[in-house]
Amino acid sequence: MRGPVEDLGVRTLTTFARSARAEFGRAPGVTGLLTAGLMTVYETAKQTLLPPLTLWQSHAITIGFTTVLATALALMVSRRTAALYAQLSEAKTEIELQLEQRQRFRELSELLPTARTRDELSRILARHLESLFPYARRRPLPVQPLP
Repeated sequence: MRGPVEDLGVRTLTTFARSARAEFGRAPGVTGLLTAGLMTVYETAKQTLLPPLTLWQSHAITIGFTTVLATALALMVSRRTAALYAQLSEAKTEIELQLEQRQRFRELSELLPTARTRDELSRILARHLESLFPYARRRPLPVQPLP
């Protein structure tokens, strides 16, 4: 049985959460491999291109490089996290809006059969229209005589 969220025709929060979880699940492994590769290239370049260094000079250069590398990776991760959070917020807002509209329509469809007169029907429709368009001017709906 499908719940109200799965009935929506949009990308659901559960689908979004699954894809984000899969993406974040492999991120540490990819980050580790990239870091190991970059550090290997860095150490090889340092040994090849720089003149012979003392042990502490080599350590200081490595510490500076890894600091820059870690800062760059942290910046990339934080930007990606912010982008995913924005997508999640947008999806959540869309789902909440659609659920609210469905609730209003359900209430309207339950109230319409209870109307006994045209005035009651007019009031029910006016309230529903006011909930759909809250900033519209409040004017009474004209009641047309039936032919």
